[in-house]
Amino acid sequence: MATIAELANLVNCGVDALGTGTKGCIDILTRVTSLYITKSGFVYDSTEEFSQTYIAQLQAEGKLIILKGVEELTPTLEEDVKETGADGVIYVVRKGLYSFNAKFRKGFAYEAALASLRSFGAYDMSFVDYNGNVLGTLDSTSIKGFSVGMLENDGITLANNSTRMSQGLSFQFTERDEMDKDSFFISNTELDWKPQSQDGVNQVVLSYTATPANAGTTITVKAKLRQGGGAVTGMTYADFLLKVDGVTSNPTADDSEATGAGIYVLTVAAISTNEVLAINLYDNTNSRSGISLDGDLFQSNTVSATAV
Repeated sequence: MATIAELANLVNCGVDALGTGTKGCIDILTRVTSLYITKSGFVYDSTEEFSQTYIAQLQAEGKLIILKGVEELTPTLEEDVKETGADGVIYVVRKGLYSFNAKFRKGFAYEAALASLRSFGAYDMSFVDYNGNVLGTLDSTSIKGFSVGMLENDGITLANNSTRMSQGLSFQFTERDEMDKDSFFISNTELDWKPQSQDGVNQVVLSYTATPANAGTTITVKAKLRQGGGAVTGMTYADFLLKVDGVTSNPTADDSEATGAGIYVLTVAAISTNEVLAINLYDNTNSRSGISLDGDLFQSNTVSATAV
């Protein structure tokens, strides 16, 4: 598969108008079903393939957030601000900006995730349609998402006799020409995977089943999904990062799930009274916050307890 630099329709506009001929395949975005969100200014590595492996790596490193399952995307293009001079000549004072409302039909946990994105100027965003085509904008060296200003969750619309519960997300692009002149389009025909199928990172809630005790050499942690509360199974001690009084002191073994699904008994260095033990999920092999289980990505809160 080609690299990102080879896939994007990079065009050196120079001072000439672009061609308006009709030869070749039309780069049309169909219904958007996923939003790919990166930190403001993040540029995809042009030497990497736009592959599922690269995208999952960015997710695990906390560099990419995927919102899958857009039910509706409603665009609004603000009218250009124009002025008519005394001689009747019309001038464009300011180009209108693109804004959007995305609707999801997911649960309360998803609404909390949308609310955590509230910001202004913190993110960039690319669109993925249901066919797997990707739309973003060009950077001087590679490609990136469109610059986002306002990003705000719209709250929950509760279900009634005619509609299901929904959540909304509103956002505005702050640079008109990123879409009008400098957009990039990656066709699904150039890819050997489905960007529209890539899921987001699953949130795990960790908790101690008992307060760590003096001279103890194990701690017991329960892991459950924030959405639905189901047990998270299949992890080992290597999937946890433990800090004792701020110093890394990772578990060295486990007796995982022997006492129940999603309950992890982790072997640790001997505990002393008043030590603060903070633990969270962590991919120690690759030094990143997201861990992979059977192809799905998971991240967690950090839970702390003071030994007694």
